[in-house]
Amino acid sequence: YHKNFEDYFAAKSILFSSHLQPAGKAVIMASGESDSSQSWPGKMVAHCRNSNVETVVCGDGQDANIQLISQNYDLDGSSIIIEAHGERVGFTSPLVGRFNVENILTTYTIADALGLDLKEVVPRLARATGAPGRLQRVSLQREWNNENPDVFVDYAHTPDALKKVLETLAEIPHGDLICIFGCGGDRDNSKRPLMGEIGATLSTVSIVTSDNPRSEASRSIVEQVVKGVIDSGVKIKASSWLLSRATGEKGCLVIEDRAEAIRLGVSSAKRGDIVLIAGKGHEKYQLTADGERFFDDCIEAKEAMISWNASRLESGLSKPINGTVKNWWSNRVVTDSRQLMPGDIFVALEGENFDGHKYVRQAAEKGASVAIVSNVEGLPNEEVIPRVVVEDTLLALGELATYHRKLVQDVKNTNIVGITGSCGKTTVKEMVSSIFNAKYPAGKTVPLDRVLKTQGNFNNLIGLPLSIFPLSVKHEVAVLEMGMNRGGEIETLAAIADPKVSCITNVHAAHLEELQNIEGVAKAKRELFDNTKADGTLVINNDDEIIRSCAGEYTQKKIWYGKKGNQIDLDVVASEVYTSENGCVSFLLEIKDFSGIVQLSVAGEHNVSNALAAAAIAYASDVSGETIIKGLESFKPVDKRMEIVKVSASLSVVNDCYNANPASMSAAVKTLSVMTGGGKIAVLGDMLELGLSSEIAHKTVGELVATLGIDYLALFGKASQYTKQGALEGGMTSSSVKHFENKDELFVWLSQLVEMDEMKKDTWLLLKGSRGMKMETILEQLKEK
Repeated sequence: YHKNFEDYFAAKSILFSSHLQPAGKAVIMASGESDSSQSWPGKMVAHCRNSNVETVVCGDGQDANIQLISQNYDLDGSSIIIEAHGERVGFTSPLVGRFNVENILTTYTIADALGLDLKEVVPRLARATGAPGRLQRVSLQREWNNENPDVFVDYAHTPDALKKVLETLAEIPHGDLICIFGCGGDRDNSKRPLMGEIGATLSTVSIVTSDNPRSEASRSIVEQVVKGVIDSGVKIKASSWLLSRATGEKGCLVIEDRAEAIRLGVSSAKRGDIVLIAGKGHEKYQLTADGERFFDDCIEAKEAMISWNASRLESGLSKPINGTVKNWWSNRVVTDSRQLMPGDIFVALEGENFDGHKYVRQAAEKGASVAIVSNVEGLPNEEVIPRVVVEDTLLALGELATYHRKLVQDVKNTNIVGITGSCGKTTVKEMVSSIFNAKYPAGKTVPLDRVLKTQGNFNNLIGLPLSIFPLSVKHEVAVLEMGMNRGGEIETLAAIADPKVSCITNVHAAHLEELQNIEGVAKAKRELFDNTKADGTLVINNDDEIIRSCAGEYTQKKIWYGKKGNQIDLDVVASEVYTSENGCVSFLLEIKDFSGIVQLSVAGEHNVSNALAAAAIAYASDVSGETIIKGLESFKPVDKRMEIVKVSASLSVVNDCYNANPASMSAAVKTLSVMTGGGKIAVLGDMLELGLSSEIAHKTVGELVATLGIDYLALFGKASQYTKQGALEGGMTSSSVKHFENKDELFVWLSQLVEMDEMKKDTWLLLKGSRGMKMETILEQLKEK
């Protein structure tokens, strides 16, 4: 807008000469001698006094009315002594740099000009944190800061501003100075080479990246900035140089992706270095040709500060890395070499049927940054792939996940939810996640994904750590499912996750080969409550007798849920349960003083209990009743869990074949029995891992099917012969109950059955069995036919 500085000065001076009230005062910050004819502040002082404006000068000059006597600053803040009206006052501020000291002095002088009590002003100034995004310090808790460089975010997006902030930081004792910056699009492109030259010259390591490209191509802007870098004589380097460069060695990297540039710049710096992320400051977005998208330099800096590097890996395992890491970290921990990408940390797990050590060489070939191993025999040497040698790689996997979770929680205080139970834990996990997604929706001013949840069946000693590694400071909550088949596993998982809110959905006969009986199951499930922190919350299923009876043993805060009853005063209650024609249920949800109707998009009355568990977990996490209902109604059935699949105009399949135990099998066949329409067919596979109780458990299911009015029962697996026996003894005929040890034979009989005239209209077919039975293959055959 202004052709020169004189024009700019004239425009600013109008404020004092034309718009100040008659009794007003002009406060002018003047560094050095304010009456110098070459000083712009001096010229402003002269202008004001010539205009008969009362003028108060602050600065370090001798003729300043309020003088800056001394200033000392380091990375932790500034110490200031000010003299006003013959008295001196000293205090410290968390703000860093000379320009912030000048801002403090100016504010102090304005307060004095307004006649405020300076004794009240000083302590407030000492606490002031400054404007967001203006040399804003990004830090973690103190114990984690000890492993990190000192990181600052600043709005500097012009050559002068970038020069000023880099010079300010350069005055502070430090190791290397790393500057990450770019230039905005649709702006004066003549400044871009200047920015490149200033960034490269005044910093040890400069990283040129994108800013707000707007309608321009980001790459084109970056190239113009790089011209200035080249003109400065600073060499352009590859990202791998960051891992091998000597202290003080200058160089410039070009990384167009701003998040990646921040991650590499911050995570490559060491303690004592300073990292400046310039250009966007307080902005929480990037402007691109595709529109506005969320982006926050502070969040990205924190992500970088908790990302894996050599120091963090060694701290997490309390073991040294043998060898030198030569390629950049990807920030991923993987256990499957087939999924490995360059930079990954590879953990060589050992099991009964596999040994990850056999694939360490393959991991090296794919570019793994380091391998976690327990046996070095036959492995490639440390020059090929660096390694950390531990006693137990599975234990090491858990230690790394625990370390990462603690780090994120200390930075973000993320809410972590732990869920276990004999039945329904996956469905509850998905329902809870749906509720939290309703509470934390995506938007332009917030990260896209703020809810982390266990993916698939990653709920065991391997899966849970792998579920935790993606946890970031962008997440508000993590919903973690915990499974087990023997005692002690939930205890280990709970120690890794350290949940704030814990829920045991129910306790039924499952995994009895290892746990022997229902008491063994209960003891194993209770490990979650046993290992929930003292200030955590336990979510109690009042409808489960075992959970209800043990709840009194715990001192943590409790949230009770269940169906309407008079046992105790429940926090979360369901009543007026209604099943529609397609088997989906609705009910009245009551949470203290709130009530509302919930309409679930999933079949089975047992899902009311799952929905109550999810609602109680959400209530324990301060989610409103309206949001809970919105989230529950947004929930969609999980793959192979009461999933309704329309195979043809006359045949609908209830696909519930992910897993099975006596309780879930009973719930599934009861759901089938209330479906409205034509015929009902149950196709059931074996329930595995039931030990000595297998025979009676399968027979009991058969007896139940016989009482529910189900037309046909097809059975697959050795143990299912006892289901047939129970069904026949319960009154079903031999023509309506068939047992098969071959799925193809079962499918032939089933195909003939569904083509019968009596089964032509609105037939319902239930598929159910333990995971090892893979009953979903029958559904695929039905779809093909």
